[in-house]
Amino acid sequence: MNGKALAGAAAVAALLAAGCGSTAAQPASVGSVASALHITGIQHESPELFVKDEATGTMGGTPVRVYVFRTGEAKANWVKAANSFGGFDTVKEGSLFLVVKSP
Repeated sequence: MNGKALAGAAAVAALLAAGCGSTAAQPASVGSVASALHITGIQHESPELFVKDEATGTMGGTPVRVYVFRTGEAKANWVKAANSFGGFDTVKEGSLFLVVKSP
């Protein structure tokens, strides 16, 4: 693994592990999630209900939406609401963020 790949893997691991320790998880930003997961063309959107920050972009050629939440409870509430409207296709998930395929 080269240095860039190792640094990228470490950044993703840190994002995915957020909130797994004894301290409270801090919400990521759309920018930090996008950077760590190589999501390009970020366009910020008005956040939906329960969402702290939201954007659209492209990940490996796939259009995606990035959702960042303040709390695990807010994330769970958003998931419940989204499932009541037919669900969503998760691409990546962390304790306080979701990346889903954009319809």
